Amino acid sequence: MEHRLFQRPAEQLDLILARVEAAKAEHDAQATGAAARRAVPFEIVKIEREDVTEIGLVASDDPTSGVLPYVEATITRPIHIISELHDAPRGILSGLAEQVVDVEGPVHIDEIVARIRSAWALKRAGGRIQTAIEQAVDVSARTGRLARDGDFLSIPGREPKVRDRGDVISTTLRRCEALPPAELERGVLDIVSTHFGATDDQIALAVSRAIGFKSTSSQLRTLIADVVTAAISKGWIDRKNGVLVTGAEAPVAPAPAISPSPLVALIAEGEHERLEFKETLRWDVLAATQNKKLEDVAVKTLAGFANRVGGTLLIGVADDGTIRGLDRDYGCLGGNRDKMQLHLTNLVTNHFGQAYRAARIRIGFPEHEGTEVCRIDIDRSPSPMFVTTKDARDVSAERFFVRSGNSTQELTPARPRRISAMTSQDNELN
Repeated sequence: MEHRLFQRPAEQLDLILARVEAAKAEHDAQATGAAARRAVPFEIVKIEREDVTEIGLVASDDPTSGVLPYVEATITRPIHIISELHDAPRGILSGLAEQVVDVEGPVHIDEIVARIRSAWALKRAGGRIQTAIEQAVDVSARTGRLARDGDFLSIPGREPKVRDRGDVISTTLRRCEALPPAELERGVLDIVSTHFGATDDQIALAVSRAIGFKSTSSQLRTLIADVVTAAISKGWIDRKNGVLVTGAEAPVAPAPAISPSPLVALIAEGEHERLEFKETLRWDVLAATQNKKLEDVAVKTLAGFANRVGGTLLIGVADDGTIRGLDRDYGCLGGNRDKMQLHLTNLVTNHFGQAYRAARIRIGFPEHEGTEVCRIDIDRSPSPMFVTTKDARDVSAERFFVRSGNSTQELTPARPRRISAMTSQDNELN
């Protein structure tokens, strides 16, 4: 060897280098094969306890590795809404909130506020904005479009899914208070059923990783433990020999969601240019007595619709969308629906004329869960529509009303001619 090295040094050096490279390749192949033959690859994770941080290895092919990523909703401000966010029609805000929940539900109310605030390009939400969105969400919840559990909103009948928050943009989504208990509960049930049982520590670690937390803080561990306790109390999981297993009352697949009735869907829109709510026709809610003058409010609203684009008046529905029914008005008008319908027919005939009532006004009585409301639909008038009502001094006069946004405005005598011209232009365009 030494003789050949001295005689042909360059050739021997190349040979040595080739053998070194071959040895390295063989070593790499063996390492790769060993890794492939290993039962499962591992990741290093840590668990923070009160007085110590534990570090260990966890199999990376845990069933939770297939969790879907959390998707954040992106909504836009409707182009026809020019008002400030807190002044936007409640129906618009309800619709936007439902869009967020459809994508992110179950989701914390603060995240809904943040998404809608971003649609208005606002960096923060003050008290008025928070209140406006909360009220809009309450309407959606009362009408069955959303399900509310404390501060969390979801789509009724939709089963929660566990989602990985590892790559979310909104940092508040990674706060413990923003984690929906229903989603954590789903994660606990998945772990228990998939592994045919698990210890508390295994569940805490697996659920934490599934939702995108590599570190299981004491606060998160407590939150998951509370979810486990609640699931045990409901019989969804059971503790046997120190291991949590599927309980006798574990939920099955939920029944499909029932679509809301046309009435509920209409109310969920909230008041807008073509929709108005009136809790009563004649009954004075504040004075707790009947007040015939309140009928002028309904006439004013219908005239405003007629002088703009038409619309629908719902009687028996409060401003916030709560269905109150017609019992109080029935009591004022003879005691039943037929007498109220006859009274309304005479009322609109006296103000709008027999021909207009017959051709352009429709009165119906839809119901929701046994509670009736009155629905009055009126079409747009081809010419300015004046109605005779009384003012605050009880003086009767012919007046002109027009719908503007979600309110009805009275115009001075000089204005209707301009409105008439605008209506004519609209007719030509349509």
